[in-house]
Amino acid sequence: MNYRLGKVNARLRFDNLNYLNQDFTTDRALLLNAITPLTPQSGTDYDAAFLHSMAGGLLVTKKAKHSKFIVFLTDGQGSGTESTIIAEALKQNCTIYCVAIGMAAPPILKNISSTTGGTYYENITSKQDIETVYRTILHLAQSSNPCEVTWMSSPSCSPGNRTIELQWNTAITKSEYLIPNNALASLTTSPSLATFTNRIPLTTSDTVITISAKDYDFTVTDIQLKYGSPSFSIVNTSFPMLIPRNTSKSCTVRFTPVDSSIQYATFEIITNICSGYISVSGGFPTQKMANPTIKITHPNGGEVFGVGGDTVITWDGISPTDTVRLEYSTDSGKVWTVLTDKASGLKYPWHSIPKPASDKCKIKVKLNQTSSDSQTATAEMLHTLRGHLSEVNSVEWSPDGSRVVTTGDDNTAIVWSAYTGAKIVTFSDHTSRVRKAVWNIDGTKIATVSDDRTAILWSASSGAAIITLTGHTSRVIDIAWSPDGTKIATAGDDQRVMIWSATDGTRLFSNYSFGGKYRSLKWSPDGTRIAAASDYDAIIWNSLTGAKLFTYQGHTNTVYSVNWSPDGSQIVTAGYDKIAIVWSALDGKKVFDLIGHKSLVLAAKWSPDGSRIVTGCMDSTMMLWSSADGTNLQTLKEHTSYIYSVEWSKDGSKLLTASFDSTAIVWSAYSGEVLCRLRAHTSVLTNAFWSPDDSHIATLSNDSSVKIWSFKEGIFQVDESDSVFRVIMPLSASRNIDLLQCLVGSAKDSVIDRIIENTGTLPIRVDSILIIGADASLFSIVSGMPPYIIQPGSAESVEYRFSPKVEGVKTAQLQIHTQADTLFQTIRGEGVLPSVEILENYIDFGRVPENSIKDTLQAVTIRNTRAIPLIITNTYHSGPNDIEFTTLSGGGLINLPPGDTARLNLRFAPKSSGRTSGRLMFEYDGIGSPATVQLFGEGVCGVNSRQDYSVSLGADIPAVTGAVVNVPIVVQLQAGQTLDVLSKRVYCVMSFDASMLLPLEPLPIGQIIGNWRVVKIEAERIANSDTLLIVPFLTMLGSDSMVILRIDSLYFDDGVCQVNIQADSVQITLIDVCVAGNSPRLLAGAPITRITLMPNPVQDNPIILLSLTEDTPVTLSIFNSLGQVVKSMEDNFTRGNHQLTIDAVDVPAGMYSLRLTTRSEVKVVQFIKR
Repeated sequence: MNYRLGKVNARLRFDNLNYLNQDFTTDRALLLNAITPLTPQSGTDYDAAFLHSMAGGLLVTKKAKHSKFIVFLTDGQGSGTESTIIAEALKQNCTIYCVAIGMAAPPILKNISSTTGGTYYENITSKQDIETVYRTILHLAQSSNPCEVTWMSSPSCSPGNRTIELQWNTAITKSEYLIPNNALASLTTSPSLATFTNRIPLTTSDTVITISAKDYDFTVTDIQLKYGSPSFSIVNTSFPMLIPRNTSKSCTVRFTPVDSSIQYATFEIITNICSGYISVSGGFPTQKMANPTIKITHPNGGEVFGVGGDTVITWDGISPTDTVRLEYSTDSGKVWTVLTDKASGLKYPWHSIPKPASDKCKIKVKLNQTSSDSQTATAEMLHTLRGHLSEVNSVEWSPDGSRVVTTGDDNTAIVWSAYTGAKIVTFSDHTSRVRKAVWNIDGTKIATVSDDRTAILWSASSGAAIITLTGHTSRVIDIAWSPDGTKIATAGDDQRVMIWSATDGTRLFSNYSFGGKYRSLKWSPDGTRIAAASDYDAIIWNSLTGAKLFTYQGHTNTVYSVNWSPDGSQIVTAGYDKIAIVWSALDGKKVFDLIGHKSLVLAAKWSPDGSRIVTGCMDSTMMLWSSADGTNLQTLKEHTSYIYSVEWSKDGSKLLTASFDSTAIVWSAYSGEVLCRLRAHTSVLTNAFWSPDDSHIATLSNDSSVKIWSFKEGIFQVDESDSVFRVIMPLSASRNIDLLQCLVGSAKDSVIDRIIENTGTLPIRVDSILIIGADASLFSIVSGMPPYIIQPGSAESVEYRFSPKVEGVKTAQLQIHTQADTLFQTIRGEGVLPSVEILENYIDFGRVPENSIKDTLQAVTIRNTRAIPLIITNTYHSGPNDIEFTTLSGGGLINLPPGDTARLNLRFAPKSSGRTSGRLMFEYDGIGSPATVQLFGEGVCGVNSRQDYSVSLGADIPAVTGAVVNVPIVVQLQAGQTLDVLSKRVYCVMSFDASMLLPLEPLPIGQIIGNWRVVKIEAERIANSDTLLIVPFLTMLGSDSMVILRIDSLYFDDGVCQVNIQADSVQITLIDVCVAGNSPRLLAGAPITRITLMPNPVQDNPIILLSLTEDTPVTLSIFNSLGQVVKSMEDNFTRGNHQLTIDAVDVPAGMYSLRLTTRSEVKVVQFIKR
């Protein structure tokens, strides 16, 4: 790092131990030499770095004499006692800056830095980054104020980040800022989409559009048709139209249709700042769009994306303010899945593109016909199915949507044509109420259950009974086909769930519950399990063996329904206790409660993509919840009585509710808007179901009827990708990890190269790595923590830590989550008992005078813990300091009997002052070799080297006002004293009357306290001279004829032996000034005016110092070598000292004269402009 270091620095490093590479010094060479051997080591212990003996950072800073700062650099996740580190730093008033290399800063480091007054920097990956960070920290540590830049920007039309670039001389810097809300300008229109519905062709209709200006004054210069039909026009509106900020104006849109087809248009409002948009539509809803304008622009065919990746969907041809629905297909448009119905701005960020991979992908965009404040769909009643002699209990669509089956209290089930409403066949073999009927997967059979304690399988076409299932001892409540159609499950009031063969009616299993009557029965998506809701609990059985897997107890009242998540990993139950509960179907544990309803919850169902759950309640509300954490997303209330059933559409974009208020409602599952209401029944609705393709709805009511409705969304503009694009599976690979052996009670860090490889053709994102299993706590990730992107053909390395607590092989499982997949691997390591016990973690030699020695004889180091002899093959010294620590005897080859201790004679021979550390290494044949014993010592000055030195400022100095006085600071050597014990860098604080002297460069300007100026000087002393420094001052006409210049303190850096300094002062007498009546006056004949120009040669803004003995007008003029005035300024000044800055930026380089003209004198100073 080739820039100036701070005042006094130290360098230390850490892993699981700490090492003092260099004690405090200002010697740049020593500091750089201490940095050079810093290499990555195994282990990351934050307590070792900050707190542990002997070289924890906060132990080292205790001896610091100046402001205390720690710059903490790490590339690994570590552990530490956060509260203790912070408490000690605050106690010392020590600021900690944390720099994380190649990773996010761990929370502990963020908290340490922010609490101690520092800051943290993360994800640093380049030399340029680290140099920038260290320069920033240096400025902060030295209390340097940053440059503040202000500017005036024009209004912004869209939110987001803006880039600012600043050029200063040859340096260029860039930064980003988020545009504040008060700098955003926009035009809004109301209504957002104006509609002209059912207008007779060749007639004229007008509507008024309100245009509002937000935060800025807008001038509208025109409103132009951008897209769509010329049947719309702007009338009765003149331009320019001024709209003051936060006010509104209006314009008129006219519609003159030539036919009954649906028309659309977008007008662009042209202004002096930002464009606005007006969207209009008209025509008869039953007609087609005459000239669609909407167009998908990306992806539009041929693109390739990765599963889990991101892209942006774009479209054109409509207003940016129009809201559209986006749908996605992986089979060339046969089946569509809704991505969102709230996209606007002509683009939509599509994150985490879902599975499956496909080469037949398309995107579809749809625009609604009507504005957002009216219903955007229609439901037309087609048929009323009346044929049951009493109440109808259930209705269900056939798999192809061509038929429905109903059941009734008249002991029958009936199949109807959904197209004509005609009765097809009646099933009449039951002897009591038929509760429910369900279709098999191909629509050829129907199964019914009845209060007559039986279930019957029927031919769906002929109505013939195929099999009668008997075995229940009470009424049968529910029935369900398995997903593969081979089995049937029934549940009854006899507290039994039975599983039957759908082929021959054989009863396969019968499961008894002591909890009460069953209310609901559902197969898992893969058919391997079955869940049932009972009076107070829910149960899951293995459908292959009949074994009970889990009993879920958590409700305090009847459990009314149970439903599976689409992936089969969870179930949700709804109960009379006003809550729904999500449970794990993998371990039987409760995941979370869905709390918010105020009455009985009658329905709870997952969305098709598994991301949401909907609940319906007797409090007349429907609630949408996040299935990830149970957050309530929306509460919807439009019904006026109980919501009895809730159904998702197949694409998850809509919800269908049936209520005791005799209506059904179709809702947007995203916005919660009511799309349409179904009103025709004369009594309460108990159910409503979508047809398999969502094009029709069946409603069931207590008015003994079922009604069939056609459903049509108000979509009048649609476009899809011109051709298919591809979504492919990113390919990644990993492998099992063996961290080999590690000593029990210690930690071993290992970098595993290329552990995650990208073997595909697209970049792949790694989101997280989890370690799970019984031994998971023994393994951790030190560095290489995701998220990150791996390019094709590349790989990522990860550093793992193994910390065994007991002997033996330990294993855990790795879950590597990528954008598209999860990789499962095993990580293992073996804990082994140590062969060697380190008896003393460190040996401290204490304080030793420099150039002397201290021996530690028979130092206890390590002990053989094995039952057999231990051969130590070698001992040696290692850094940081392997020079001043040595072994006198006892090292080398050692045969250590069982239980015996190695004792060595060691020496510390410091060559200089300061603390230092080294390591004594023991090599042996075994795990943990080499064993390490740390060595510490401090070189100090001997008694004879502590001497008193005198510093003199010389004899009193005569001077005239306006003169430069150079004051030497001289060391006065006594007999036997030498300069070699004095450090190169000297620190001096001087003070004096601020009106009499002004410090000149290179001195700092100092700080004025009262009438005194205090100057703190830090500089390299003059080499090989008893004159330490020469300090320049400018004399001024001030408060007296003499001034005392005083040294308040003077000391040297602590890099060498300390010295005691006896300071001095000097008197400077102005020989051209006398004091009369407590007022200084210039003597007769002395110049009335003194002028000084600094610096000379000058830069762009030189400083002029004036000393005036009279009140006078002053003219300052700059002349070039031809005698031409190139700069001039005039002002009135009072008697005394004045400091001026003259602007010479536009003065070319060259030789000039500065002329000062007062009432009594003319002075000329020559200078050079560079």
